Amino acid sequence: MGDIRSRLLRLAPGTTREARAVRRLLGHRLISTVENDDIDEATISRMAREEWLDILDGGQESYQSNDNDDEQSYEHPLWKDVSAPYRSVR
Repeated sequence: MGDIRSRLLRLAPGTTREARAVRRLLGHRLISTVENDDIDEATISRMAREEWLDILDGGQESYQSNDNDDEQSYEHPLWKDVSAPYRSVR
């Protein structure tokens, strides 16, 4: 997976705001890549999965809040300047 990501990053031109945003998104490394001897592998995997799901959820245009039935807007910082067509490619 890392090889594919690095090749995509090299191919991305980065000449527009959206291209730079996509590069930033693809270049993000989840917590599982951080070395920490104090945390066991299962915990790191769980934390990475939670981070990934948070990133994906933040790419939605809206979500239902658990507190009420009103739709609220939420955007993970990695999705800033990434258009809806890119977001739907997941």
